[in-house]
Amino acid sequence: MAETFSFTARGIAGNPHRVTFRIDECNLTGACSCADGTTGELCEHKLRILTGDPSQIVSGNESQVHDLLDYLPECDVWPHLERLISSKRQLEQAAEQYTEAKDALEHAMND
Repeated sequence: MAETFSFTARGIAGNPHRVTFRIDECNLTGACSCADGTTGELCEHKLRILTGDPSQIVSGNESQVHDLLDYLPECDVWPHLERLISSKRQLEQAAEQYTEAKDALEHAMND
């Protein structure tokens, strides 16, 4: 049985975008009405929802994000989403380390 989740997300300029996910057996598909989404790209609106961030949702159904997330471990996209989330964490850690190293170098050069 297919399950559909639809959200309205706030865009950069404040324009609302329709974000829809459909789960049919183990296959997840997603669409968004934003410029990137209409070309099939993984836009920020879809990505935020898939990573559990409901902060841009303006349709009042933020709690449905958790319902959607409950399906994901069984879907074909799960390993890719896990990899993306892990990579983002690693990138954030690397950015922190870079900033710390830069600050240490700056401090050492000013001694």
